Amino acid sequence: MAGFLGSVMKNADGASDPLVAVNPRQGASLRASGASWKVISRELGIGVGTACRALQSPSKNLPESCAVNA
Repeated sequence: MAGFLGSVMKNADGASDPLVAVNPRQGASLRASGASWKVISRELGIGVGTACRALQSPSKNLPESCAVNA
């Protein structure tokens, strides 16, 4: 399974933060074991928001062109 790439955010200087590869299986495993988002983000070396987005379910209203085949 390909890793989730975090979205590119513009900071105050107008520069972009780099994309971050996330292993969703590792994050899901940590979450299933009861780890908090803060602990998961520390373990994966990413921000809390990125961890949440990487592990949330895809929207039910996505067009077919956005579907991801696992």
